[in-house]
Amino acid sequence: MKRGTLVIAIVAVVLVALVVAVAAALLHDGLSARATPTKFEIMVARNVRHLAIPSNARLAQNPLLDSPEDLRDAQLHFADHCAICHANDGGGQTTRNASKWSIIIPKARTTGRKNSRKMIF
Repeated sequence: MKRGTLVIAIVAVVLVALVVAVAAALLHDGLSARATPTKFEIMVARNVRHLAIPSNARLAQNPLLDSPEDLRDAQLHFADHCAICHANDGGGQTTRNASKWSIIIPKARTTGRKNSRKMIF
């Protein structure tokens, strides 16, 4: 057997094994936002998010200063357009979606990532 043919055969076997492994994982666990991600999935997601943002955008600062008028306008906008689903405190505990996000909201609260206005992101 020629060396090139052997390399192609090995690559094909590895690809088939990879496809079988991914299919088995999807069939066994399915795709669900409720499942707790593995450490590998968390690492991959963070790296992909990091790569998706250009370096100059990661280093950019907000050009707008915090002024009481702007904060008031933002709070009014949030209360008018967002609070119906996200609640006034951003926690998502509303009658509209109380059961819909009951698994995700506690996880978001445990990440500890909050901005200066105590909103959860």
